[in-house]
This record gives sequence, C-alpha cells and structure tokens, in this order.
Amino acid sequence: MLTLQGISDLQPNFHVITHEKRLERVNSEIFSFLSSLVPIHEKVSALVLQLPPSLSFDEAKPRLEELFDILPDDFLYPIEGRHESWFSDDALTYLKQNKHCLVWNDVAGVDNPMRVTANFLYVRLIGDRSILDSKFGKVIKDKKELIKNWAKKLQNIQDIPLAMILTNNHYE
Repeated sequence: MLTLQGISDLQPNFHVITHEKRLERVNSEIFSFLSSLVPIHEKVSALVLQLPPSLSFDEAKPRLEELFDILPDDFLYPIEGRHESWFSDDALTYLKQNKHCLVWNDVAGVDNPMRVTANFLYVRLIGDRSILDSKFGKVIKDKKELIKNWAKKLQNIQDIPLAMILTNNHYE
C-alpha cells in the first residue's frame, strides 16, 4: 500500500490541489498528478484528501462532487476534513451515503468523533512536529498507552475488512 503522505515528491503537487486551490478548478492538476502515478499505479491503494483546517464541509462539498466525477474508481479516497464542520451530522451523513471514509486522526486541535462512514478505515496518527529530526529513533513522548487504546478501538470495530494506519516520525 502506498499513500500520498509516503510520496514526498508528489505530495507538493497534491498540496496545490487541496490547500492552495482548495479543490476548486483543479482538473488539469488532477490529471497531471494522476499521470505522475502511472509508474506506481499498481502499488497505490489510497489517496488521502487531507484538507486544510480552514476548508469547511459546505465549501468543500460541491468541489468534492466535481472531483469525484473525474477521479478514477480504482483507488480509495479517505477524506481528512479538519474544520469542525466535517464532524457535523450533515457532513457525516454525506460521507456515509457516498461511502467516503472520514479519516480518524490524532492531531492536536482536531476533535474528531471517529465515526465509521465507509467499509474501510484510515487512521492518521501525527505527532508533535516540534520534535527535532535529530531526536528520531528515541522515544521523546511515550505514547504506548495511546497506541494500545487505538489497537483496542480498532479491534472493537465490526464488519470493516480493511484499516490503514499512518503515523509519522513525530508521533513518539
């Protein structure tokens, strides 16, 4: 499995789509991005749509509908909406009706209800980015208990055949 966060040279291109252009008028960027994936197409399972914290559900919804009209059906597209409106009943109903996975995350400042909205889960555990790169390989913040809690939460989920979990070097 390969996700956008794992493709550092492609991620800036997708950042333009999600953060700079906020999903608006992005057809040419989408086609360019998808073309760049051709050599690794068979290895890609999911492309995470990580949206900026300032992008509300109401603003993004019509743009997502346009986006999903052009995106290929052979990838999973977890959506990481971080604006509080993404956790409203309207947004959660929309995601569930369209079988779009709401990304579950452990990100400072995001109060995610972690509701199942698709037949798969995508969990994103992002740590404190102030931890210096020189400290990688050493536990700076012990999150053993949090990781155990995540494992228990995932074990209790019924009827979900796939859970993808991404963490970064800053998590502990």
